[in-house]
Amino acid sequence: MRWEEEEGALRARLSFKSYLDAFAFVQKMAQHAEEVNHHPTLCWDYDELNILLTTKDKGNTVTPLDREFALWIDSVYPI
Repeated sequence: MRWEEEEGALRARLSFKSYLDAFAFVQKMAQHAEEVNHHPTLCWDYDELNILLTTKDKGNTVTPLDREFALWIDSVYPI
């Protein structure tokens, strides 16, 4: 995927066919975040989603939790 590591975070920008497709993906991601108790920062604008993964309680650094969440996103993102 297109993950970049910078300033203690993994970042990606995802594009979708429509607003509703993006919304459905955000819902799916929110459910997974609750299950693993690790919550990304999201900026959603119509059919684009910017994701920031960092572990806040470890001083805003990239940890295995972030890398695992990124892999999960890669596995479910409809390319």
